[in-house]
Amino acid sequence: MGLLTWKPEYSVNVKEIDSQHRKIFSLINDLENGMSNGLNVAIIERTFAAMTEYSSTHFQTEEKYFKLYSYADSAEHNQKHREFEQKLEEFKHVLAQDQDANFYLRFLSTEVVKFLEHWWMEHIRVSDKKYSQCFNEHGLV
Repeated sequence: MGLLTWKPEYSVNVKEIDSQHRKIFSLINDLENGMSNGLNVAIIERTFAAMTEYSSTHFQTEEKYFKLYSYADSAEHNQKHREFEQKLEEFKHVLAQDQDANFYLRFLSTEVVKFLEHWWMEHIRVSDKKYSQCFNEHGLV
């Protein structure tokens, strides 16, 4: 694990979506920093909740454009979004079952942050890059 750093090659050539991706990186970094700095569980929970909520907002933005521009791979892409949301629900369920702060922090630091970092990096570099041309051709830049 390590802090996520935005690089130009992650750009999907749509300012609004690139900005959202940067925000997601920032929230994941906040979560990791919170755990590294020994912040209390309540602060970490709020950060995780903010990241979860913002991810949903981001998915709504992409899906709005998929529909508007009749993006050919929208069904597959939307399914990836639903799988991500399901995984976050699973994490929330596990965390709700164990109130031990040490478990909570270990679980977040290993399972959740690794998942978030890997999923977002892969999703942006592979899945999101696929819609760049479609969006750009419709004037979304």
